[in-house]
Amino acid sequence: TVFERLRDSRGYIVIDQGTVHKYTTDELEDILDGLGELSRKARGLPHQITSSVKFTKDQVLYLKTMGNNVIGFAKIYRNKKSFKMDEFGGYQEIKITALIDFYIHPTFELQGYGKSLLDHIIDVENLPKNQLGIYKPTKIFIKFLSK
Repeated sequence: TVFERLRDSRGYIVIDQGTVHKYTTDELEDILDGLGELSRKARGLPHQITSSVKFTKDQVLYLKTMGNNVIGFAKIYRNKKSFKMDEFGGYQEIKITALIDFYIHPTFELQGYGKSLLDHIIDVENLPKNQLGIYKPTKIFIKFLSK
């Protein structure tokens, strides 16, 4: 399976635009589209953020797996344009790494998988914890981050 080819020893899979093009299979497309739809429904969004066709060179998807099951995923956007307020009240355009989609399957919630997934991203992307931007966080996600 595509999982067996891409998974590391801790159950993480990293998918970027190159991976999507290299491993273009119905299996991978079905997984990405299904995960995006689950996240869309959970967040009450009108459209999916994650799908097999919505990948740019600056986007990376991190999957946490157990066997052939996906526990959850997080999608980041490297070099996303954002704004930072300076000490004078003005705004400065900056580029950040931002978390743009995040989902943990309900059967795996409250077991530490979400935290371990975020910690893994921060480690792999070599980011200080306070440097990961969050794009349109839900109230539930903000509560999760406060723990």
